Amino acid sequence: MYPTPSASATAIVGSPLFKEKIVGANSTQAQGVALFLIGFTLVTAGIGRGFSILLIAGGAILIAGSVVLFQKCKPWEHEDK
Repeated sequence: MYPTPSASATAIVGSPLFKEKIVGANSTQAQGVALFLIGFTLVTAGIGRGFSILLIAGGAILIAGSVVLFQKCKPWEHEDK
């Protein structure tokens, strides 16, 4: 049903430079995404309004908060049963 990945795509994903952590979907991750989207919107609105310092600073604070929440998310632990 799904197309199989090409050999080059498999080589890129399997390379040691590509490190992936699978993070489970949880409320902390959802809050981080919401903060990032709101923060990004505020930053772009601040730039659009002639570099409004209040909007840009508020957006930057929300984006920083989203980074903190993303750092708090734990990767899934693969358990062998």
